[in-house]
Amino acid sequence: MLSSARGRPFAESKPEDKAGDGLWEAYLDGVEDEDKAIVERWNGSTTGILTFTGLFAATVAAFVIESYKSLSPDTGAQTVALLAQLVAATNATTIIPATEILSEPFQVPETAVIVNALWFLSLVISLVCALLATLIQEWTRDYLRGTQWRTMSTTISQYAYKHIYIRMGVERYRLDRVASVIVGLMHLAVVLFLVGLAIFLFPIHFTTAMVVAVSSGTAAALTAHLHKPALLGVASPQPDVLCNCVTFPRTVWEYINDPAPGGGASILGFFRSIMFLATPSPAKEERRRVAFLNQTRLMFIWQRTGGYVLGSDGAASLLQYLPLRLVNLIAHELGLFFISMRWSKDIMEKIATSMMSLDSVSAAVGSVRLLQGLFQMDSTIDTMMAHGTDEEWRWENTELLLSSFPRIVERLEEVNAQARKEGDMSVLIAVSSFRRSLLLAWDKIRKIAEPDSNTMSQLRDLLTSLDKGKSLRLLPLSSEDLWISDKAPDMNASLGRDLASRNALTLLSHLIFTRFHGANGWQNPDSPYLRKTTPNMWHWHELFGVNHLGSSSEKELSVTTSPASSLLLTLLETAGLSTWTEPGSDFSAPDDVALPEVAMDALRHIACLVSFPPRSEQVLLSNSELEELGVLITPNPPTDTPPSSTEDKIDARAQSSPRLEGVLSLQHIKDDDPHGSPIQSSPSDQQPDSPVLSSAEQGMLETLVSPKESGVHVHESHGGPSGGESQAP
Repeated sequence: MLSSARGRPFAESKPEDKAGDGLWEAYLDGVEDEDKAIVERWNGSTTGILTFTGLFAATVAAFVIESYKSLSPDTGAQTVALLAQLVAATNATTIIPATEILSEPFQVPETAVIVNALWFLSLVISLVCALLATLIQEWTRDYLRGTQWRTMSTTISQYAYKHIYIRMGVERYRLDRVASVIVGLMHLAVVLFLVGLAIFLFPIHFTTAMVVAVSSGTAAALTAHLHKPALLGVASPQPDVLCNCVTFPRTVWEYINDPAPGGGASILGFFRSIMFLATPSPAKEERRRVAFLNQTRLMFIWQRTGGYVLGSDGAASLLQYLPLRLVNLIAHELGLFFISMRWSKDIMEKIATSMMSLDSVSAAVGSVRLLQGLFQMDSTIDTMMAHGTDEEWRWENTELLLSSFPRIVERLEEVNAQARKEGDMSVLIAVSSFRRSLLLAWDKIRKIAEPDSNTMSQLRDLLTSLDKGKSLRLLPLSSEDLWISDKAPDMNASLGRDLASRNALTLLSHLIFTRFHGANGWQNPDSPYLRKTTPNMWHWHELFGVNHLGSSSEKELSVTTSPASSLLLTLLETAGLSTWTEPGSDFSAPDDVALPEVAMDALRHIACLVSFPPRSEQVLLSNSELEELGVLITPNPPTDTPPSSTEDKIDARAQSSPRLEGVLSLQHIKDDDPHGSPIQSSPSDQQPDSPVLSSAEQGMLETLVSPKESGVHVHESHGGPSGGESQAP
């Protein structure tokens, strides 16, 4: 592509980076004027400094040539004394012995010491300033070379990264303030010279010395007055040269003690390392990219591209590239970045407007991840300000986003439905992770906010809205689970535990039934959008103290053992964990089960929360009933190749299991049926002694099939077919 700011086309970006091309072009266009201003400022300052230091050093040197003689014995005076003796001898007058003249000790006048010290110091400072000015000119040439150099294979994002690295290095090492410091040092050199000049003249002629002293003092007072606003921190058009000179020692001290990596390193070494991002390494490129984009650099990018991102052409950068490629909460603390966005009403409204027109999987995933960062991130200042207002201050600029969230969920549901047909579970994984972040916020805020506060109501509305998507809703863990909209308003820790366990169960169900192959979904579906110290979705129990035996000692929660739902029974049967459903099971994994260890551990902690009826009374769901719950079932592809990975082992077991029919038959199989046709769980197809679904489960299945006819609404508490509360299947 061709950036108008750089005049040459870049190499084609990678598919995952194409959405950010517009952002980087806007960045390069935005910093072009800044680069020119930096170069012009440095060149202009150093040119004037070099001219002045040259003239000033020559002036001081002329005075030093005369003054330094006063520091040693005056040989001319001794010559005059000897000539005086010769004249006296000729005139027959009294002669002073030569030995007395030559033996008199020489004493340097104090004024001569002070004057020469001041003038020599002034001369040294002026020469150092000239050297620094020359060095700045070299830095300017290095800066231009570093920001303009690239190869034909350089993409626009790589070029932008390199520019950010160099430009922020300039700011970090305060190179733009060096010229101001040089000017301040030149002020000091002039002061030293004038003070020395006044002292030098007083022994010679008092009136002349007073004229010089008064005029110098007047000039110093005027200069200090002009710099007074800058010294006091008041906005003024006067330059802050003297301020920079006064604060120079502190600047040097902070620089030496910089805790950041590389703090106190040579400035010249920085320019020698500007090729850090210029030489690509396929094995390290992604890791370096993640490490590079810390909070400071991310805010630097946002300050120069915010206008483009919030404009009509920046939706892809806002919803896709920013959250999917620039944000990593594991590697960096980005609280201030997201808080600054959340504080801006314009930004929140733009996000809400853009999200209501989602049209791709990447936009849907990026939108959810962006919301995840906005709703979960905080900082010390943000927490202190929100604490006294039941956390309501934190959400005061999110009205449009919260009110638009049901429509956003509708778009997510449509995109997710199409994505799942293509085997893409990324939207569902992102939604589950987002729900996990909401539950973390819920658990934190409920401790300081009133149950009926606006903040708790907003969190409840967000969770309820997510449950309105058929393929996004929480699946039941027990046969007594209610939809979120039917929950009691008391948002206590026990309810958070229940929702967190159901959230993990929901994602596991979709991954197992669809035979998902992506590694991120199994290992860490929250990565990289939860802080490193926060337990991920599979480790939900760590926040509530639930272990695989069902105890909750850490939080002292009352763990009830409600009957397991038919969905959980079906899931365990499909995963080859049917032994867990036997009374008294220790939830040990059979040897032939090939689920990932994280999934096995998550299922173990989920299973400990419910009780299992005898095997003869357990009811499994058919394929059609699973699909009515929003679970998509993927057929087993025929293959004779031995499994080579964990997911392939799951597939192999699914094909060989006698409990599975074709796709995934999850009912008991008739012994005489070679094709494994399922026994339907509906009353009309059940044998007289066959187990049947509970009335709550069967009623909700009917609700999902025909909610209008049954009179039950999933998200509103109405009477079900039997007049009771609407329940999850």
